[in-house]
Amino acid sequence: RTLKIVLLEDTEALDEVVVVGYGVQKKANLTGAVASIKSDELLKAKSANSTNTLVGQIPGLISKQAKGEPGADDASLYIRGIATFRGDTSPAFIIDGVERSSADFARMDPNDIESVNVLKDAASTAVYGARAANGIIMVVTKQGKAGKMSINYSFNYNLSQPTIMPDKLNSYDAAYYLNQGLANDGMKERFNAEEMELFANGSDPHHYPNVDWQKLAMNTFAPEQRHTLTVTGGSEKVKAYTSFSYYDQQSIYKNNTNNLQRYNYRTNLIADF
Repeated sequence: RTLKIVLLEDTEALDEVVVVGYGVQKKANLTGAVASIKSDELLKAKSANSTNTLVGQIPGLISKQAKGEPGADDASLYIRGIATFRGDTSPAFIIDGVERSSADFARMDPNDIESVNVLKDAASTAVYGARAANGIIMVVTKQGKAGKMSINYSFNYNLSQPTIMPDKLNSYDAAYYLNQGLANDGMKERFNAEEMELFANGSDPHHYPNVDWQKLAMNTFAPEQRHTLTVTGGSEKVKAYTSFSYYDQQSIYKNNTNNLQRYNYRTNLIADF
């Protein structure tokens, strides 16, 4: 079929303010490659780790998550690939004007982030020198606003599970196919008929067991929950933003040794003397 596509001009986007190195600029005046994402878009991901909230949100940002263990599920971020091959290959993380590590950003409560601006080319990162060779991720946290005190509480509960688990054979089938493979190679079978019967009837579970170790050691789901309480308000002279959050991420393993509990506290105070 034929599709008729009409592009409409979005002039409002040109008036948006983008945070760049040591200042802000309007999109209309911006010459460097800068991508921005606001708080509302970040919170849609409902991710435990702030590095994972950026996945698929910003063009040119490459993400690689090696594991899902609670507390160790940081994603490695790369802006337009890797520009340096010795030393640190990650972008520089600037949180409220101060350079921090990737781990500091990962442990932030996404509810505290106002916006994330990714500086991708030399024109936008030049002010930071050689450290910006792999790009810059600039994070701006939320600040207080003049007006009556506002108290907000949010709660989020997630259930996680592996994307796919391998199908397993029981002990009898595993022993049968092992014998079959050895026989095909002209070798003696590993288990005789009597032993195969013990696998089948389960009468000697100590010597001929049939244990589903995955079911025994792992839960079906791994629950996680986050509670966030924020207080904001102030006058034209003094503005304050305070947040406290508690995050609990359970492991999929039943022994509970890999569980993560994290407390976040942040206060931003702006005073004009």
